[in-house]
This record gives sequence, C-alpha cells and structure tokens, in this order.
Amino acid sequence: MGTSAPPSSTSEHPAVSAAREWATRWCGWSWKDPFGAREARARELMTAEAGRALVPTAADTWQRDVVGTHESATCSTFSVWLTDGPRGDAHVYVAITAKRVVLSDDGLVSSPFRDDRRMSLVDGRWLVDAAVAGG
Repeated sequence: MGTSAPPSSTSEHPAVSAAREWATRWCGWSWKDPFGAREARARELMTAEAGRALVPTAADTWQRDVVGTHESATCSTFSVWLTDGPRGDAHVYVAITAKRVVLSDDGLVSSPFRDDRRMSLVDGRWLVDAAVAGG
C-alpha cells in the first residue's frame, strides 16, 4: 500500500482526526502512569478486534525498564494523512508519523514513530482498526 503526501486541503477527513487522537494516547508514556494505562487509553479509540490485538508491555518489563529507570516518552506533533489504500464509506487507511523522544536515567533517545492503520466507521465513530503494512 503506497502513501501519498499529506493533503493540502484545509478540511480534514474525520478518520484523520480520530487517528491523531489515538496516536496522542498511544505514542507516549510515563513511568508515573499505572501499569496498563497507555494501552487502556489507546483501546478507547480502537475497534474491539484491534484493541485485543494491541500488544501490551509485560508487567515485569514495565516495572524493570520503565518504572525502574524513570522512563518517559513524548511525541512531536503528528502528521496524519489518508493513504492510497482502498476507501469506502466505512473504511479508509491512514499513515501516522511523529518524532518520539524517550528520556530515562540512561539518557535521551530520539526515534521516528510510524504507524499505518485501517480506520473503520463503527456506530458513527471513526476508530483505529488493524495495523497494515505501509510505505
């Protein structure tokens, strides 16, 4: 599935707005958050099937690698756009990108964040659905 450049139009597809809100909830975390909070935030904006497929951080890994090193992550402003995937009344495909910065006792690491998703219209709401291969 190819991606096209972000649209220059000022009107935004509602699925793009929904994907941006989901990415805001999913991309970052804080060692001060309760275990599973990041996943719970993200699942609120996902289809039931996609929420079940979301791979959580293991509790021992969270405690050791995140809480133990005071790790937090923030993400820059997200670029989100409709891709060239098939579009219909209830499904579109989006690409989401940002820069993620992770800060811990071990230092600072910056890396790209990228997620390509199908978005599905469910009961009048655009929800993040299955991850797809993008690029």
